[in-house]
Amino acid sequence: MFQNVLAATDFSPRGNAAVAWAREAFPEAHVHVVHVLDTIALHAPLVVSPSGPSVPLPIFSKVQERAERATREALETLAQLGGGELRTGRPHEVVLQLAEDGSYDVVVLGATGKGGLEKFLLGSTAERLLRLAPIPVVIVP
Repeated sequence: MFQNVLAATDFSPRGNAAVAWAREAFPEAHVHVVHVLDTIALHAPLVVSPSGPSVPLPIFSKVQERAERATREALETLAQLGGGELRTGRPHEVVLQLAEDGSYDVVVLGATGKGGLEKFLLGSTAERLLRLAPIPVVIVP
Protein backbone atom coordinates (compact mmCIF):
# COMPACT_ATOMS: atom_id res chain seq x y z
CA MET A 1 0.00 0.00 0.00
CA PHE A 2 2.56 2.60 1.11
CA GLN A 3 5.85 2.51 -0.80
CA ASN A 4 7.59 5.61 0.57
CA VAL A 5 7.28 6.41 4.26
CA LEU A 6 8.59 9.58 5.91
CA ALA A 7 9.44 8.84 9.55
CA ALA A 8 10.19 12.01 11.51
CA THR A 9 11.93 11.80 14.87
CA ASP A 10 13.03 14.32 17.47
CA PHE A 11 15.11 11.57 19.13
CA SER A 12 12.71 11.34 22.07
CA PRO A 13 11.77 7.79 23.10
CA ARG A 14 8.41 8.15 21.34
CA GLY A 15 10.00 9.65 18.24
CA ASN A 16 12.46 6.79 17.96
CA ALA A 17 9.69 4.26 18.66
CA ALA A 18 7.77 5.76 15.73
CA VAL A 19 10.76 5.09 13.45
CA ALA A 20 10.90 1.47 14.63
CA TRP A 21 7.12 1.13 14.21
CA ALA A 22 7.28 2.50 10.65
CA ARG A 23 9.91 -0.04 9.68
CA GLU A 24 7.92 -2.87 11.25
CA ALA A 25 4.50 -1.78 9.92
CA PHE A 26 5.75 -1.14 6.38
CA PRO A 27 8.48 -3.75 5.83
CA GLU A 28 8.29 -3.53 2.03
CA ALA A 29 8.39 0.28 1.94
CA HIS A 30 11.35 2.60 1.81
CA VAL A 31 11.35 4.30 5.23
CA HIS A 32 13.11 7.66 5.06
CA VAL A 33 14.07 8.89 8.53
CA VAL A 34 14.42 12.62 9.09
CA HIS A 35 15.44 14.67 12.10
CA VAL A 36 15.08 18.44 12.09
CA LEU A 37 17.42 20.60 14.14
CA ASP A 38 15.23 23.43 15.33
CA THR A 39 17.13 26.56 14.34
CA ILE A 40 15.11 28.70 16.75
CA ALA A 41 16.54 26.72 19.66
CA LEU A 42 20.09 27.30 18.41
CA HIS A 43 19.92 31.07 17.95
CA ALA A 44 21.52 33.62 20.23
CA PRO A 45 19.78 36.67 21.60
CA LEU A 46 20.23 39.75 19.44
CA VAL A 47 21.63 43.02 20.68
CA VAL A 48 19.76 45.94 19.15
CA SER A 49 21.73 49.11 18.69
CA PRO A 50 21.25 52.26 16.57
CA SER A 51 23.22 50.55 13.78
CA GLY A 52 20.84 47.57 13.80
CA PRO A 53 20.58 44.13 15.38
CA SER A 54 23.76 42.17 15.97
CA VAL A 55 25.07 39.20 17.90
CA PRO A 56 28.15 39.91 20.03
CA LEU A 57 31.14 37.84 18.81
CA PRO A 58 31.59 35.79 22.05
CA ILE A 59 27.89 34.84 21.98
CA PHE A 60 28.05 34.08 18.25
CA SER A 61 31.02 31.75 18.85
CA LYS A 62 29.10 29.89 21.56
CA VAL A 63 26.04 29.57 19.33
CA GLN A 64 28.21 28.26 16.51
CA GLU A 65 29.81 25.72 18.86
CA ARG A 66 26.37 24.65 20.11
CA ALA A 67 25.12 24.22 16.53
CA GLU A 68 28.18 22.18 15.55
CA ARG A 69 27.79 19.96 18.63
CA ALA A 70 24.07 19.50 17.98
CA THR A 71 24.80 18.57 14.37
CA ARG A 72 27.45 16.00 15.38
CA GLU A 73 25.16 14.48 18.01
CA ALA A 74 22.21 14.35 15.61
CA LEU A 75 24.26 12.61 12.92
CA GLU A 76 25.52 10.08 15.47
CA THR A 77 21.98 9.37 16.67
CA LEU A 78 20.70 9.02 13.11
CA ALA A 79 23.46 6.47 12.47
CA GLN A 80 22.38 4.54 15.58
CA LEU A 81 18.82 4.50 14.20
CA GLY A 82 20.04 2.96 10.96
CA GLY A 83 20.62 6.14 8.97
CA GLY A 84 18.56 9.11 7.93
CA GLU A 85 18.62 12.73 6.90
CA LEU A 86 19.40 15.77 9.01
CA ARG A 87 17.62 19.01 8.16
CA THR A 88 17.50 22.39 9.86
CA GLY A 89 14.54 24.68 10.38
CA ARG A 90 11.27 24.57 12.28
CA PRO A 91 10.38 20.86 12.58
CA HIS A 92 6.73 21.12 11.56
CA GLU A 93 7.57 23.32 8.57
CA VAL A 94 10.36 21.05 7.30
CA VAL A 95 8.34 17.86 7.67
CA LEU A 96 5.32 19.51 6.06
CA GLN A 97 7.47 20.65 3.14
CA LEU A 98 8.76 17.10 2.69
CA ALA A 99 5.20 15.76 2.85
CA GLU A 100 4.08 18.27 0.24
CA ASP A 101 6.85 17.50 -2.25
CA GLY A 102 5.03 14.38 -3.44
CA SER A 103 7.74 11.82 -2.75
CA TYR A 104 6.04 10.21 0.25
CA ASP A 105 2.81 8.29 0.76
CA VAL A 106 2.54 8.72 4.54
CA VAL A 107 4.21 10.50 7.47
CA VAL A 108 4.89 8.62 10.71
CA LEU A 109 5.90 10.33 13.96
CA GLY A 110 5.56 10.03 17.71
CA ALA A 111 2.56 11.43 19.56
CA THR A 112 4.63 13.73 21.74
CA GLY A 113 8.25 14.66 21.82
CA LYS A 114 10.44 17.10 23.61
CA GLY A 115 8.02 20.03 23.49
CA GLY A 116 6.84 19.94 27.10
CA LEU A 117 4.77 22.99 27.96
CA GLU A 118 5.45 24.45 24.48
CA LYS A 119 3.11 21.80 23.07
CA PHE A 120 0.23 23.32 24.97
CA LEU A 121 1.15 26.90 24.11
CA LEU A 122 2.03 26.56 20.43
CA GLY A 123 0.67 23.19 19.32
CA SER A 124 2.83 20.17 18.66
CA THR A 125 4.45 19.12 15.41
CA ALA A 126 2.12 16.13 15.33
CA GLU A 127 -0.98 18.29 15.70
CA ARG A 128 0.15 20.68 12.99
CA LEU A 129 0.94 17.87 10.58
CA LEU A 130 -2.43 16.24 11.22
CA ARG A 131 -4.12 19.49 10.25
CA LEU A 132 -1.93 20.53 7.33
CA ALA A 133 -0.30 17.53 5.65
CA PRO A 134 -1.64 16.60 2.21
CA ILE A 135 -0.92 12.91 2.85
CA PRO A 136 -1.96 10.55 5.66
CA VAL A 137 -0.23 11.04 9.01
CA VAL A 138 0.22 8.17 11.47
CA ILE A 139 0.78 9.20 15.06
CA VAL A 140 2.46 6.48 17.10
CA PRO A 141 1.59 6.72 20.82
